Parts: sequence; C-alpha cells; structure tokens
Amino acid sequence: MKHSFLVPAIALGLALSACSPSQSGENKSDENTAQQERDIVGKRSVDGDIAVTDAPAQPEFLSYDYQPGQVEVQALVTGTLTVENGCFVLNMGDHKLMPRMPAGVTRWDAETGSAIFAGRVYPPGVPIITNGGYGTFSPERMNPDDLGIAEKCILPDTVFMGTQLDDSYYARDLARSDPGLLEQIEGDWVIEKIDGKNPKFKSIISYHIKFDKDGVISGYDGCNRFSTTYNLLSGIAHFGSFMSSTAGCHGDPAVISNAVMALIRNGNRYARLGDTVHVTSGETQYVLSKNPAPTVQAQ
Repeated sequence: MKHSFLVPAIALGLALSACSPSQSGENKSDENTAQQERDIVGKRSVDGDIAVTDAPAQPEFLSYDYQPGQVEVQALVTGTLTVENGCFVLNMGDHKLMPRMPAGVTRWDAETGSAIFAGRVYPPGVPIITNGGYGTFSPERMNPDDLGIAEKCILPDTVFMGTQLDDSYYARDLARSDPGLLEQIEGDWVIEKIDGKNPKFKSIISYHIKFDKDGVISGYDGCNRFSTTYNLLSGIAHFGSFMSSTAGCHGDPAVISNAVMALIRNGNRYARLGDTVHVTSGETQYVLSKNPAPTVQAQ
C-alpha cells in the first residue's frame, strides 16, 4: 500500500530544495564526480592522495555535504536501506523512496549486507531513525543529468535523510575508519589557532586532547577528564558514547572546555597538514599543534 506523507510546507520546501534540479547541471556533475571519488571506500587519505585497493563499487545515491550543527528538516524518517540495481533505496513498509544522504559517510558493506549511514553500521533489517523530509518529483524534474545519478536510481518519491538522529543512533557501532586516517592524526594536541587567531586562553591553563590510532580520544579540557571513541570516513569524524568527570566549570576554564568540546562534534572534518591537524567544525576552523607538555593533567 502506498503511504501518504504530510509535512509542513517549510519542511517539504527544504526537502525538495535538497534534491532540486534548480542547481546547475555543471554543479551537479561536479558533485557527482566528488561523490564517486569519496565512495572509493578506503582509497582517500586526508592529504588527498588516492591509493589503489580492491574495494567494491558503492551504490549510487543523491548526496549532500553536511556540517555539524547545520539546520535540517525535522520530520521523522524511519526505514531500512537496501541496494537495488546498484542504487540505494529507503524502504518504508512496502513503499520505496529515493534517499538523499550525507556524502562520504554513507556506504554499503557488501560482505555483511550492512548499511553505513552517518558513520555508523546498520545491519540488515535494522531501521535508521532520523530527521528529514519528504517530497515528490514531477516527471519533468526526474532528469539524470540534473540530479547527477543514473536514471535507474531515480524514483518519484524522495526523502531527505538528516544527521540529527534518534537516540538509537548511539547504540549502533561505529563503522571502521578508512585505512591510514587515524594514524595521521594520532598524537597529543592543543589548540594553536581558531579562525586564524591565537586563542585568548592559550596560556591560561593546561589542557589537551589525545587521538590514538585505535579510535579512542581522551584528554583534559581544563575542567574535566574525558574520553570517547571515534572514526574517520573520508576525513569526516563520528563519535561514540562520551564519558567525563563532573567537576564544575566556570570562567576561563569554561571557555577552554567549550573550544575543546567543539573538536568532537559529529561531522567535523580532520586533516593532517605538516606538523598540525586542521579541524573544520561548521564555519569554524581550528589548528592543532603538538602538546608541548604531554602529561596527565591534575584535577
């Protein structure tokens, strides 16, 4: 039975704009080329080099570039991802929709039949529960050249799948990181610059954040010790359950803590450049340098 979808006008408008052919064919072509490069799973390192592996080709899908904290449509989306004829399909009961999903962190594990969505693993039959919005394409807007995907992948009903997921998201395992990426940012770091400027707190109090090659982050943010797990897919980070001590944090230490916590937001982009690590979190750029005194911080 075909489902009817009723969403607020603003949600529908955003969903359609996410999938709309109003973007130029040239931009769409560029997007598709970039997506194809990103979908060579495990081939791209953060410095842009591509190494040859035997990773299978990835399914085609409409994609978007997402950032932490971005505004997204908030209608409820629940369904299972499958691959049909080389294309991702979102199944909602007996209804099939063409999904638009975040680029670089949406993949298919052909060996296990699991979907990887927003950096986490969804085994066969496990639904993705997230935010999003629904729309329907008129026939004249179902143009492969405009949409940037093969005609075989185009369905009239479409769904924008956001990244502000349900709590069950954190019960899902993190996907395995792309080869070599964790090793590139391994180390004990402090914030050298924020948006090109030296942070005012640079010499106020000791703090640090440590990335290890096994996918664990630990550190001290000026107020509390903390730890979490993480992965990197196409240089994009996702984080597991967060653990921290519970000391109060006010004044200058709170400023440091906020800056350090901004480094561990889902969707942040990490790149090793020389002796520094560059982190893009939304519109903010961080440069990390090696911790000059990598010691255990006292409370």
